[in-house]
Amino acid sequence: MDNGFGRVGAGRNASALFAALACAMLLAACGSTPVARYYTLSAVRDSVPQGGASVLRDKVIGIGPVVLPEYLDRPQVVIRASSNRVELADGHRWAEPLADSFSRVLRENLSLLLGPERVLSHASVPSARGDYQLMVQVLRFEGTAAGPVSLVASWSVVARDGAVLVAARRSSFEAAPSGTGIEALVAAQSDAVAQLSRQVAAALTSR
Repeated sequence: MDNGFGRVGAGRNASALFAALACAMLLAACGSTPVARYYTLSAVRDSVPQGGASVLRDKVIGIGPVVLPEYLDRPQVVIRASSNRVELADGHRWAEPLADSFSRVLRENLSLLLGPERVLSHASVPSARGDYQLMVQVLRFEGTAAGPVSLVASWSVVARDGAVLVAARRSSFEAAPSGTGIEALVAAQSDAVAQLSRQVAAALTSR
C-alpha cells in the first residue's frame, strides 16, 4: 500500500541527484581551461627593393641563427610588467617557436627588400648556407600592456670564409601598437622586425 511516503522519498532522491549533477557541472565549468589563442609574426607587404649598388651582387645571403634570451624562448607571449619583471600571457601562445617565427619573417622581409634571388629560403639547412650569413642575437623583444614594443638586437653579416662584411651592430627599435590587446602587441612586434629588416637591407645596399 502506497501511503505517500514512498513518493516523497523518491522525489527527495531525485532532487538530491539533480543538485549533485548541477554542482558537478558547475565545478567542471569553473575548472575548465580557457581556449588558447595562437599568434605568429607577420612580414611586411608593401616594401620595394632597396636602391643603390648592392654588395651582394650575384651573392646569396642566409638568415640565422637567430638566438633569443631564455626568458623569451617559451610558448607564451611575454609582456614587460616593469624593469625587473615580466609576465606570461596565459592563454596567448606562439603558433611556432618565436626564434623560428622571427627568422622566417626576417627572411621574408629581406626577400622583398633585396629580391628573392638574394635570400635563401631554407637557411637553417647546413648544406644550403649562402655566400653570406646574417646572424642575430635578440637581447630584448617584448612590449608592455600600455606601451610600445621594444626590440634590441645585436647583428652582423659574415662571409662563408669568415670575413666580416658588416661588423656587429647593436640596434634598438620601438613600435607602438595600433590598439589594445595581445594581437595588437604582436602586430607591433612584427613592425619592429620590419625596422630591423630595413636596416639590414640598407647596410647591404649602401656599401
